[in-house]
Amino acid sequence: MGESDRTRILHVVRPAAGGIRQHVMELIRRTDASRFSPSLAGPADFLAGLPDDLPLQRVVPLDIAAGLSPVRDVLAARHLSRLVPHPDGLVHAHGLRAAFVAALAHCLHPFPLVFTAHNLVTGGRLTRLGVRLVGSRAARVIAISQAVADGLVSGGVPVGKVIVIPNGVDAEHFAVPFPSGSPLLGRGGLPSGSLTPPLDRGRPGVGRVGGGFVVGCVARLSPEKGVDVLLQAAAMRPDMAVLIAGDGPERQALHQISPSNVRWLGRVPDTREVYAAADVVAVPSRQEGQGIVVLEAMAAGVPVVASRVGGLAEMLTDGETALLVPPDEPGALAAALARLRDEPALRERLSKNGRALVREKYDVRRMVRAVEEVYGRLIGPTP
Repeated sequence: MGESDRTRILHVVRPAAGGIRQHVMELIRRTDASRFSPSLAGPADFLAGLPDDLPLQRVVPLDIAAGLSPVRDVLAARHLSRLVPHPDGLVHAHGLRAAFVAALAHCLHPFPLVFTAHNLVTGGRLTRLGVRLVGSRAARVIAISQAVADGLVSGGVPVGKVIVIPNGVDAEHFAVPFPSGSPLLGRGGLPSGSLTPPLDRGRPGVGRVGGGFVVGCVARLSPEKGVDVLLQAAAMRPDMAVLIAGDGPERQALHQISPSNVRWLGRVPDTREVYAAADVVAVPSRQEGQGIVVLEAMAAGVPVVASRVGGLAEMLTDGETALLVPPDEPGALAAALARLRDEPALRERLSKNGRALVREKYDVRRMVRAVEEVYGRLIGPTP
C-alpha cells in the first residue's frame, strides 16, 4: 500500500508534558503504518526533542497558546485550516486548547475532527463555551475515562459523540527491571547523595533487600497533582524516604516547604528508574482524568496509594489494586503509606493485582486499536 492509499492523520497538540505527550507519542508510534500516515502540529516546545523513531510524514510548528488568547487562537486556526489533509484525512486534537483551535479552523473549512479529552472539564463560563463549540464541531470525542466523559456531556457535548477509550501503557516495557547503577539514582537503583533515613540497595517491584522504606512520586509540579499533600505526609513519616520526579510551575514553592526526607529528582527520562527504587508510589492528585503514572507503576509491580478522585477512583479498587485515600488529607495518605510499609502481604497482593489489571484492560495496544476503529468509522474502510 502506497502513501496515497493511507489515511492521513494530523495530530494537533497544545503546550503539554507528561501524560498527554506520552499518549500522543505512543499513538503515533503504534498506529498501523500500512493504513495510516501521521503528521504532527503543535507549539515549538512540544515539538522540541521528538523521539527519532516517530514515523511522522510532517512536523509543523503551530502557535497554540497555553491559555485563551483570541488573536493567537484565530491565527493558529487559520494556519491549521491550511494544513488539513484533504480529502482523505482527518484532524485529531489532543486537549481542550488544541481542540478549540481545531474547532475554529473547522468553522473556516470543515473537515473530520476527532478530539481526545485528557483531563476533567474545569473552569468557568468561557471554558463551557469552548467545550460546546468543540462538541458541535467534532465528529467524535474520545474521553480517557468515564469521569472525563461525564464532564464533557455535562458541559454540552452530545452524548452520542462521546466514546471512552482509556489510556494504556506498554506493560511489557515497564515489567522489565531497570538496570542498576544508573547515573540518576546511583548504584543499585538508589538515590545518589544523602537521604534521611539511609537506604540500602533495592530491587525493582515490591520490597527491598534492606534499609528504609521508599515512597516514589512522578508528577507535574502543579496544584492539581497534590504534591504539597505528599510533602505534608512525608513530614509525618520521617522514617520514610520520598523521591519526587517531575517539574512544573510550583517547583520553587514546593522546594521551600520540603522536609528533609524528600529528594527532588527533576525530570526523569525513564520513569522505570524511579519505580525501581520505590517500595510504593504515591499519587496524591486533587483531580485526575485517569493517571498514566498509576498504570506505569502497576505495570512495574509497585503498589500504589492514590487519591479517590476522577478516573483514579473509577480505575482502582481499594485494597485490591491500590489503596485509595481522600484527596487533600495528608494524614490519611501518611497512614496508608505506613500500612503498606507494615504489611508486606498487602504489598504483594497489590503488586500482583495491579500488574494483572494493566495487562487485561490498560495495555497500550488495546488503546491504539480502539482509536484506529474511530478513525476507520469516520473515513471509511481502507481499500
